[in-house]
Amino acid sequence: METKVLSAINPVQKLLLLTALIFLGCRETIMEYSDPLFAIQDGKLFYNGKAFTGKMHSANPVLGEEYTASYKDGVEDGEYTAKGKNGQLLEQRYFVQGEKHGVHISWFPNGQPRLYSEFDKGKYVNDRWAWYDNGQPYTYEKYDSTGKILASKVWSKTGQIYMNLAFSKTGASLGMPGGKLCEPIRTPEQNTSNTK
Repeated sequence: METKVLSAINPVQKLLLLTALIFLGCRETIMEYSDPLFAIQDGKLFYNGKAFTGKMHSANPVLGEEYTASYKDGVEDGEYTAKGKNGQLLEQRYFVQGEKHGVHISWFPNGQPRLYSEFDKGKYVNDRWAWYDNGQPYTYEKYDSTGKILASKVWSKTGQIYMNLAFSKTGASLGMPGGKLCEPIRTPEQNTSNTK
């Protein structure tokens, strides 16, 4: 009798049923880090005694943030995201076998960019930027393909350059290493206009 029921299903219905079964079987389970079966041993994440493979979710209720990390054989492997209130994306990173890899980006809660870094197997490469929450650049660093730093700049929150260095092959730095920033001299007119 079951054979008759299956044979009565047309080819389109069979395809839809097969697609639904495959989709349901391939969905990745997201585990909660608060599950007592999670444990960290020797720098690896284990679940119920086995190196964890899958996605793990955790939350910080004080900050109102949620985190999702992908793992393979107990180490981060794949995408990591941090989201704020209302699901706003605050951070996106990628890992390969536990090492930072690819482009890592984060944002302030106000939507301004916070950090931008490029990694190759755990080493900085190419560009690394950091910004103040007002959108002004804070730091810029340039790296070669081996992770060696080539140049570095640092700005104050008002946009004044604080440090500007270039690095030689030996690692010696050349340039302006930084110093005390002074506020610009104000004219008497500027001083009185602020007190009104």
